Formats: sequence, C-alpha cells, structure tokens
Amino acid sequence: MTRKVVVDASVARSCSTSQSPPAPECFTALGAIREGALLVSVSAELDAEWRRHASRFFWQWLRDMTSRRRVSVDALVRVQEIGGRLRRLAGPAEAEAVEKDAHLAAAGVEQDGRVLSLDGRMRDKLARIATADVQWHELGLVHWADPSIDDSDALCAWLRSNAPDEKARQLREWPRSGRPRPAR
Repeated sequence: MTRKVVVDASVARSCSTSQSPPAPECFTALGAIREGALLVSVSAELDAEWRRHASRFFWQWLRDMTSRRRVSVDALVRVQEIGGRLRRLAGPAEAEAVEKDAHLAAAGVEQDGRVLSLDGRMRDKLARIATADVQWHELGLVHWADPSIDDSDALCAWLRSNAPDEKARQLREWPRSGRPRPAR
C-alpha cells in the first residue's frame, strides 16, 4: 500500500539549494520522497498555504511529483471537528495557534498519519494534546518528521521506504522517543 505524506508549508518555504539550514535538510527530504513511493497529499487548505509561502524549488518539485502521478488531492472532511477538539483541549492560551493549523492535524489524521514539518511548536502542542487525551488515539499515531532536527540519513531512509510505522516518530512518543528537542 502506498502511503501519503503531508508536506507542511514550512518545508515548502524552506527547501532550496541554499546551504543555510534548514534549506539543505528540506531539499534532501523532498528528494527522498521523490525517490521513494510516497504520494503527496494536498488539501485545499494546504494548497492555499503553499501558494502564499512555497519556494520556487518546491513548485518545481511538486510539478515533477504531479507528472509522476504522485500527488493526491484530498478533501479534509474532519477539519472543523478536529479544529474544535484541538481548541478545547489546548486551552485558551494556545487555542488560536492550534486552530490556525488544524488543517495540518486533520490532514495527518485523515491521510495516513505522515507529516513533514518544521513547525516544532505545533508538534509540541499536538503531542501534549495526544498524550493528555488518551481517547484520541488517532492523533497520537500521527508520525511527525522534522528535517531540521531528525537525522537526515534516517529520515531519508524512512521516506524512501514508504514511511513505515515507526513508534519514535509518533506524536504520542514525543519527546520520550529520544529525538532531540531543538534549541529555541
């Protein structure tokens, strides 16, 4: 079965041939997706973010993926439900931030649970929510990969091999998985 991966606008913006981090890491991760069998999941919400933020290289990569028939246009049917649940569980201080990126969580839950994003704050919030609400099992199972902090070779191998289940990448395991927390 070919899985889908959701590529966040943070990666779409940062990937380029520049040598300044995280550009090379994002460039390499997108190359690994191209070399593997993953499909790229695109929703209307994500497409709108890409149109505002994506780099020229990302658009070339996406055209190439489209020509290979490796782009899946997917409607997010649960974005309102998931956004509301996130808002309630996040609390007043973080409600606006999680609601703004509810489409990313919804895409992760609805589209095979694979997200490639540089947004560590959102990952941290989703991981907290996933571990606090044990009944929301599907959110905890979302695999979150961050090219800026994950080991590049391991991340690329995972992406090339169709992003198999890997407990350490699941939101419910963050940060206990031993993956490093980025310096802020």
